[in-house]
This record gives sequence, structure tokens and C-alpha cells, in this order.
Amino acid sequence: MSDTGLFSGVISDSGRSLTAAEQKALDTILPDTSVPPDATEHFQVGDIIENTWGYGQTNWYFYKVLKVTKRFLTLRRLENLQASGDPVWGGNVRPSEEFSADHREVEKRHGVRWSLYDPGKVLVNTKFGHGEKWTGRDHWATGYN
Repeated sequence: MSDTGLFSGVISDSGRSLTAAEQKALDTILPDTSVPPDATEHFQVGDIIENTWGYGQTNWYFYKVLKVTKRFLTLRRLENLQASGDPVWGGNVRPSEEFSADHREVEKRHGVRWSLYDPGKVLVNTKFGHGEKWTGRDHWATGYN
């Protein structure tokens, strides 16, 4: 077993230690998370970022990528489009084409980072936690009246 590498000492599904070849393969397919991700390799202008947050309700925010640099994305929040259901009691939402009317949601720079739980996934720091590239699916959301 290799003594170096990101996943040194990982045990396989069968309970045995990985062979040197398996260890090398793992280390070559997963990124070196000690180096910050390069946003230009993961995002482009026009991408949509999704972010969910809330306590006692489920909120979804969507952002449009306006500019991409090596370490930052410039984002602007989009309005939600109610795809089905009711905005208070619950329904599916998706991003609209319109920017948020909230004057506080102007263009802002957001850093990127590696996910701690999903090797290889790049996350975007947002006002309420983190976001990731929109999956293209509607999302269930609830709110208060």
C-alpha cells in the first residue's frame, strides 16, 4: 500500500487494503484539494448557480454567472419562477430570466472552494452557505406569508 497520496490507507469495499495500482489510480483521478480550484475550469459566463437554505422553510436562490476569474465568480441573483404549487405552502421553483428586483442583490464577487464531502466537486461561497451549478431540475420550496 502506498504511504503517500490523498487517500493513503483507504480500505476497499471488500475490507482489504488497496493495492499500489488501485491507490495510484485513485490519486490520479481525484484533484489535489490542497490547491484551491481554478474557477475557469469549472464555470463559464451564463452558468446558473443554485443555493438552498432555511430553517423551518426551504428557500432556493439562483444566481447567474456574469464574470469568471481564476478564484472568483461575479454573480447576480435571479428571481424565482414558480413552476408549480403555492409559494407559501410549497411548490416547485426554477430560476427565471429576470434579475432580482432586490437592490441589495447587485453584482457581487464570490469565492470558490472544494467540497469537503464530494471529492472533485467545486462549490461557490454564497450569502447563505454555498451553491453549485444548477442541475436543471425544479426544486421544492416553501415560505412564510
